[in-house]
Amino acid sequence: MNRHFEDARYHLGRTGHHLFVGVREEVEPYEERVREYLGVEEERTEGRVERVAEYAERARSDARKYAADARDVVTGRAE
Repeated sequence: MNRHFEDARYHLGRTGHHLFVGVREEVEPYEERVREYLGVEEERTEGRVERVAEYAERARSDARKYAADARDVVTGRAE
């Protein structure tokens, strides 16, 4: 695929993303009114920030465990 098609595909993807975000932004006030009228709470899904924070916490926990295991091996306290 030549550069022009690659550029066009990239810009088409960006256009789609901006279109989606723009429509969501325009519809949001109406969505809130309908939810309020129906008494429906907005369902919050786990976002990217929460997933990354969870992953980082698991990595930190694993690193501490591995460090403790390595310390035990070096000091001779390993099982």
